[in-house]
Amino acid sequence: MEPAVFGSLLWQHLTGLGYLSPHSDLDVLWPVAAGFDVLSLVLSIARVQRDAPLRIDGEVVFADGYAVNWRELWNAFRATHPATVLAKTMEGVRLLDIASLPGLGQHA
Repeated sequence: MEPAVFGSLLWQHLTGLGYLSPHSDLDVLWPVAAGFDVLSLVLSIARVQRDAPLRIDGEVVFADGYAVNWRELWNAFRATHPATVLAKTMEGVRLLDIASLPGLGQHA
């Protein structure tokens, strides 16, 4: 898995202009292959976020094209009841049961 940045950090890197501010987020996409351990990824992001000097924002992008905010996944994993998450694709958005996402059914 190779993450990709977008947002202010990317624009600052590409243009050399000052897009970052003290209130900027670190925007990241984490594309994952089928069978990837998404739970470990999300727990790792949460651990890094605890000590990070800025807010980490972004989405886990599944092999089928669905993208889900990492915080929504983290909250869904921690929920005591069956959870749904907002999943986006290029075609639109929908609510999905976390168990229906690839590689997450065993954790839901």
